Amino acid sequence: FRTRTYEREDEDGVEQTWAEYGVAAWANREVAADLLAAVRRDAASVDADRTRVLIPEDVEAVSDVAVTRTDIGDEPDFVMAADLTSDYRSL
Repeated sequence: FRTRTYEREDEDGVEQTWAEYGVAAWANREVAADLLAAVRRDAASVDADRTRVLIPEDVEAVSDVAVTRTDIGDEPDFVMAADLTSDYRSL
């Protein structure tokens, strides 16, 4: 699911629309491809220039994403633990 949509300037000062998605998980490569295709469709529906999808940080998940030829960032963020009970939007 899309957790938020926001505007951010790129390195040239051009404003871009970002769509951010909560943690994604799947059972196999085919399901990963389906899930990422759904993310692409949803991001297109809000005219997002960029997307950010939080994926499990393990070899299997990263290789599944690579097989789908989905561009994953050159500098990924690693989340080792998160308090999922807190509403960070209210901070």
